[in-house]
Amino acid sequence: MSADDISELNEDDFNSRKREIEQNIENTLDRVVDDYKNHWQGVLGESIQNSYDAWCTNKYDRGVLPEDHELRVEFDINLAERKLTVTDNAGGMPSNIFYRNFAGLDTPGDEKVSKKQGGAYGRGFHVVAGLGEKAIAETKHDGFHSGLEVRGKYQAKRDDLDNLDYQGTRVIVSDCDVQKLLQLSDREQITEHIQARFQRLLENEDVAVVVTIDGESERIEPVDLSDFEVLYKKDKVSFEHGGEEFDLCDIVIYRKENEDVPFRGMSLNKGNALRDGTFMRVKEYRPRQIRHLGKMFGFCDASDLCPEYENNAHNDLKSNIVSPTPIKKIFEEIERDEFIGGPTQISERDEIVEAALEILHENWGENPFDTSDDTDTGIESDEADDLDDLEEGNDVPGGPTTVNTDSGTEPEDNIDEETDEEPKKHHSPEDEPETEEDNKEEEPIPEISCRTQKRFFEPEDEIELRYTIENPEESEDVAFSIRGELEYPNDQIEDLENQIKNVEPGEVTGGADGWKRKLDSNGKYIYRVDLYKKGERSEPIDSTYTYFFVGTDSEEEMGTPTVSFIEDIDFFPSDDYSNRHRLQTGEKAMILLVNPSHPEWQYAEKQDGRSKTNHRIATLARWGHEAILNRLLMDRVETDLPEDATSSETIDSFSDFVSEGYINRLGELSGNAYAGINES
Repeated sequence: MSADDISELNEDDFNSRKREIEQNIENTLDRVVDDYKNHWQGVLGESIQNSYDAWCTNKYDRGVLPEDHELRVEFDINLAERKLTVTDNAGGMPSNIFYRNFAGLDTPGDEKVSKKQGGAYGRGFHVVAGLGEKAIAETKHDGFHSGLEVRGKYQAKRDDLDNLDYQGTRVIVSDCDVQKLLQLSDREQITEHIQARFQRLLENEDVAVVVTIDGESERIEPVDLSDFEVLYKKDKVSFEHGGEEFDLCDIVIYRKENEDVPFRGMSLNKGNALRDGTFMRVKEYRPRQIRHLGKMFGFCDASDLCPEYENNAHNDLKSNIVSPTPIKKIFEEIERDEFIGGPTQISERDEIVEAALEILHENWGENPFDTSDDTDTGIESDEADDLDDLEEGNDVPGGPTTVNTDSGTEPEDNIDEETDEEPKKHHSPEDEPETEEDNKEEEPIPEISCRTQKRFFEPEDEIELRYTIENPEESEDVAFSIRGELEYPNDQIEDLENQIKNVEPGEVTGGADGWKRKLDSNGKYIYRVDLYKKGERSEPIDSTYTYFFVGTDSEEEMGTPTVSFIEDIDFFPSDDYSNRHRLQTGEKAMILLVNPSHPEWQYAEKQDGRSKTNHRIATLARWGHEAILNRLLMDRVETDLPEDATSSETIDSFSDFVSEGYINRLGELSGNAYAGINES
């Protein structure tokens, strides 16, 4: 008999059989569901984990299943009937486990208590059942075969069920929440999620996960990692936390490049003690301040931390246990060796940057972009005259609390300016012949910006995390996927539920889209969003972030600016010798972007050796002076042109002439010169 033939009890029959579900009084059914910020993810995770645990126990411990028995987990999503069916052939459950532990709440069985299994809390069934109003479960194990019907906090035995012709379990949830079922009906989304969380499980030939959506079935295949370059591999690393020593095993990190994979950072996985290897991710750890983290991803066995530090939803680790691990250090070492192009230690960066900033501001003595003294400099500042005049929640007058970052690309000219005008087209000077390269126009790129309604919030305020998408008229794309994340003061990262948005070419969204959160932890939060073409998941089209504070004093948390016109120096590697440095608008002032892959910087590193920093400090200071002068020169060219030179084409020609004929050319010449020195 199929799942469609199973009928529910009528109200009177159910009431005559029902009894209250056994549960830990410290919890409630609602709280179990609330543990999952995305309930549909909990349904998938709990179902696969419970099936795998049962399969391992019945195969390797109880001996109910033969050694060659393969596991099959099936999800059947029927949107029209608002029904979800989850079936496995994992060997089912004995009567005591089925009646008490399976349907109970926070009543784990002996295997879970013994830590042999991946799960440990005894709540998975209610996460699945919470998708709808009613649920029917049937299990067949050895000589035991029975069922349960669950409605809210009550359950009733269904000994009349006899529909399984193999040893396993089936759960049917009816009257499902439509919005949650819609999430489960997005095949691309659930495929990506299952791959991301269960990659190691899917790699086993004796395990299959099948998803059927409105009658169409597909097996979820693992991501093929055979062609990915391995950047790091180690059997075990140890660390201490709370006076105890823990191990992370089977660590491997791959180079991502531009491949379309659902992995980010380090996947900390757990296993089942009855079988070798891991099967499920319990945390996706993305260390802060690793600028090339998007070009790497990895896996490790973190079973030693589970279930002691595992949260109820099996998707995070508690007590800040990840911070003392060596994972961040490993990523930093790979970044230095593989992506930055020089041996500069990340720990030295702050010292070098601080010294260079001090030299720059001492040498200039005043803000070269400040025209508040009304002197005839011919230079107009696009910064605020007085930072205190900025509205709360804005970085520049009239602007949102936004910092734009071109994720996955090198900084481009004029990214320090945001205007409502279309991007300027570059024209060759009239006396130079046009080339095919000159006639190429940059492809228009959709952009995303994000903001909050203000910068500072009190605990439990409702915070609106909004974003705006601008789709240029020349764009060929209409459908976009928006992925957001919120970084908490303790470095934990919450993935915000993916959103799909259609924006016609030439249109801008109203700015009301996004997410809402109430936060009670004091400190600084970072809100990031990535914009993708719908159906793609490699590098985003555009990325942006902003930050805000909860329950903290602005002066104490943000600090007093230590510089007046350059707030920071940031490193963006590029193989383009013309790209040594440029200025970009920052949070409070300008940011100097520098290229550590440029031969001039590498020469400075070579001269400094392992114990000195003087040459790199001097290089940063000189590049800073050049960048400031270049900016002033470009501004002067645009403001001091003859009065009759009013056309945008003429202004662009002069600007391009200065940029291409002087600034970029100087970088190329310098790069070639230092490249020759480095080779000698």
